[in-house]
Amino acid sequence: MDRDELHDLVMLLKDGVASGTIRFSKGSQVLAALDDVRFGPDGKIDPGSVDGSVKAAAYAAAAATARRAMKQISLRDVQARYFDILDQFFGKTFSDMKKYGMTPAQVGRKFASDENFVRAFETDLQNFSSGVREFWDYYAPVVETHLEDLRCLKSVFGGDVFPSHRANIACSVGLYVDTLILPDPLLRLLTFAEFTEPHKACSLVVKHALSALGYRDLALADIEPPIVVVAPDPMILEDPYRVALQATSDRDLVEHASTMFGRRFSGARPPSLSRPLSQRR
Repeated sequence: MDRDELHDLVMLLKDGVASGTIRFSKGSQVLAALDDVRFGPDGKIDPGSVDGSVKAAAYAAAAATARRAMKQISLRDVQARYFDILDQFFGKTFSDMKKYGMTPAQVGRKFASDENFVRAFETDLQNFSSGVREFWDYYAPVVETHLEDLRCLKSVFGGDVFPSHRANIACSVGLYVDTLILPDPLLRLLTFAEFTEPHKACSLVVKHALSALGYRDLALADIEPPIVVVAPDPMILEDPYRVALQATSDRDLVEHASTMFGRRFSGARPPSLSRPLSQRR
């Protein structure tokens, strides 16, 4: 562990014990070990004086502090900020769609048939995608913390990119669960948009963004527990999940190729997903 990190963690633990926000039973081994912690000549914690129990307690204290900080941001505020982003880019289109009785799929196809719009979509794709990812990089732990603490029956939508626009799934699922968790379709689609034919990617992003806006009133309703919560897909956002999935896929690909060609392969990897299909060889 980095010495500066260790210093900050142990000092957080010491401050918590001194202020009474962190308590241990009388005669605790951790308290005794904490008393043995010494400072080096530079004023920072001497790593050699830090017992394993102190490190463990310091990590727990840091996690509890971070959790309290995340709980200070309300789940409803996060949802409101998410829908503000959707409204900024798709609000006018959503209003027009409702006004003229169109469906998200119809609007998506209409925009995808406009060459100027598709070119603009391609030009802004990288910045838009980065903005959505930055939003969830910051707020995903907040949403996760609130969802963990919800004492209710929760259900996560696991079908397509997003529920069908033909019917509001919350109206039917709500009969059986308290809170319906929907994956953010923008995060899912924008992750792979650069590898998809531009007109198709444009159509899908518009379609599902408009579908998501249809859940705004339910997500922002002043009800506890919330009826609908939009959350990021952890398989996309968290690198450990993606690394594990890639490693498993690599092994399956090698095994499949070995069976097909009757020979063993080693070190084989699929084409890199970091390049568009048109650039792969």
